Amino acid sequence: MEGNECFQAIGFSGNPDGIYRTIASLELNEYKWNTGEVKFVALLIDWAGTAWIIEEEGEVCEIPTPWAIGSGAPYAHGAMEAGCTAEEAVTIASKLDIHTGMGYDIIETT
Repeated sequence: MEGNECFQAIGFSGNPDGIYRTIASLELNEYKWNTGEVKFVALLIDWAGTAWIIEEEGEVCEIPTPWAIGSGAPYAHGAMEAGCTAEEAVTIASKLDIHTGMGYDIIETT
């Protein structure tokens, strides 16, 4: 995330319009969410390794680990709570949700 002073990584699920608007705001270090009525979820990782989530309403909330977003998140959370790695969790979620697994990144924080 070039130019952003608070977040080192970002992940998205949902409508690309909301995603592009959010990225534009973050790159300008503006934290006003004017996403309109588009459905999306953004997962942000700050420089301390803390995860934050932004949903279409514009609320920003810190979220506990492990993290997952998108339609398969409940399956992935369950798999990780049961001891699976993030990669294994996405594989399991993609078997249970047809919209899961169309690309993902695993972000390791310290």
